[in-house]
Amino acid sequence: MIQRIVNTRLKKLTGVIIATAAALLFLVSFYQVRGNAAGSSTISLSPSSTTVQTGGTFEVSVFVNSGSEAVNAAQVNLSYDASKLQLSNLNTTSDSFNIDTTPDLSNGSIKMGSGVISPVSGNQLFMKATFKALASGSATVQVANGSVITRASDSSDVWNGNKQSASFSITDPAPDPDPGDDTPPVDNGGGGSDPGDDTPPTDSGDDGDGDPTDNPPAGDLVVTEPSVSTKRFRQVIVSLETARPVRAKVLYGIEGRTAITSSETELTTTPRIELRGRTILPGRTYTYKVVLTEEDGTVSETQEKLFVSKGYRIKFVLRDRAGNLLRNLRVFLNSEPREGVTDENGEVIFEDVEEGDHTLSFEVQGEKIEQPVTVADNAEISSAPNENADAEDIAPLQVAEITADVDTSSSVPLVAGAAAGLVLLAVAGYYLTRRMQFRMAMRGSSASQMPQQSVPQDNYQSDAPKAETVITPDNKNDQQS
Repeated sequence: MIQRIVNTRLKKLTGVIIATAAALLFLVSFYQVRGNAAGSSTISLSPSSTTVQTGGTFEVSVFVNSGSEAVNAAQVNLSYDASKLQLSNLNTTSDSFNIDTTPDLSNGSIKMGSGVISPVSGNQLFMKATFKALASGSATVQVANGSVITRASDSSDVWNGNKQSASFSITDPAPDPDPGDDTPPVDNGGGGSDPGDDTPPTDSGDDGDGDPTDNPPAGDLVVTEPSVSTKRFRQVIVSLETARPVRAKVLYGIEGRTAITSSETELTTTPRIELRGRTILPGRTYTYKVVLTEEDGTVSETQEKLFVSKGYRIKFVLRDRAGNLLRNLRVFLNSEPREGVTDENGEVIFEDVEEGDHTLSFEVQGEKIEQPVTVADNAEISSAPNENADAEDIAPLQVAEITADVDTSSSVPLVAGAAAGLVLLAVAGYYLTRRMQFRMAMRGSSASQMPQQSVPQDNYQSDAPKAETVITPDNKNDQQS
C-alpha cells in the first residue's frame, strides 16, 4: 500500500516536471521561431508601369512598408536591363531612412543600404531612381535577392521576399519635320557645314551649372566597362577597353557633380587615366564618367558610376559605463554615411574614412547615443613603391574608445534564462526523484521484516492504536522460548 502511494506521488511529481519543462521549451522555441520567421514587410516600386520615349527619363520610387513592425535599417537591391535603361540619378534623401551607406551601382543593378536612429514603421519612402530610356522595347526594374528589412527589436529580417517588378514600355519618338523643336544646334562652334551632322563638340564644355554637357552613350564602343583602382592616397586610376581607338578623359567630382576634367589620353584601345592631386580627397565618394573621342571626332561617354577614394582607417571600441563590451551592436558613422556592427570584442573598423569631424551614433537599451569623433590626417602613411602596381598605401589604424552612459549588466537574454531554468529544473527533478526512490526502498525494506497479516478492507480506516513490540536483550530469549 505504501509503495502504491509513493508511486502515485512520484508520477504526479514527474508529470509536473515534464509539463514545466515542455512549457519552457515551448517559450524558447517560440522565441527562436519568431526571430527567424519570414516577415510580412514589403518593398514596392512606383509606378508599376509606364510608357516613355527613347531618350526620355522617368523616375521610380522605392517604398519600404513594415506595417506595424518597428524597423531601423533596410537594404534594397534592384536589377534592371542595362541594354534598355541607364541609371542617370539616384536620390537617397528620405525623411525616415536618413543614414545612408555608399550605394553599389554596378551595370544593371543598384544596391543601397540605409538606417535610422529612431525605429520607424508603416510605409516609408526609401529612395528614388531616375532612368534614361536607351532603346525601344520593354524593360523591367525589379527588387532583387539580398534585400533586407531589419526589425529593431532583434535585428531579424522581416522582408517577405516578394520581388516586385515594374514594367516600362519604350517607344521611338515620332518623326517631326519641324526643325524648330528642341534638337541641339547642328553647328556647335566647330565650323561644321553638314546640316545633318549633329555630333556634339569634342570638348564637352559647361552648361552653366558646373556639370559638363551630356554626350551620347558609348554603347558597343566599350568592350570592357571602366574599372577603378583606389589603392593610393590622393590617386585614382581609371581604365577600360574599347573596340576602336579613342582619346579618353574622365569627368568627376563630389556630391553627384562631374565638373572636374582630367587630362586626355592619346589614341588607344586601352585607355588608362590617372587622377591625382588636391582634387582627390581621402575617403570621399566621387561620381565619374569617361568621355571618349574617336579618330573621326565622334564623341560619346560611359554611364556615370561611383568610386570611393583611399581614406583613413579608424577602430571604435564600445563599452557601457560598467566597462562591459557592447557586442553585436549596429553603429552608424557620419558625415560620409556608413554602417557597421561591433564584434565579440565590442570593436568595429571603418575603412576609407575622410579626414575631419564625424558623428558615431548607435542605440543601447532604447537610448540613442551620438558621439562626436575626429579623424586625423595620418602623417606617417606608408606609401607603396611606385613600380609595384598592385601595392597599396597603408594608413595607421586610429583607435577611439567610446563609453555609453548605460549599464547592460542586468540584461539577460530570454534564451539563456530559459536554458538556465531548464537546467535547474532538471537537477531539482533528479534530486527529488532519487530521494523518493530512496525513501520507498527504505520503507519496503522495513515492511519486509515485519509479520504480514491480512487486514480486512472494511477495517482499514480503524483509528485504534497499533501495539508495538520492542525487542531488547532482556526479553529476546523469553520470546524465542
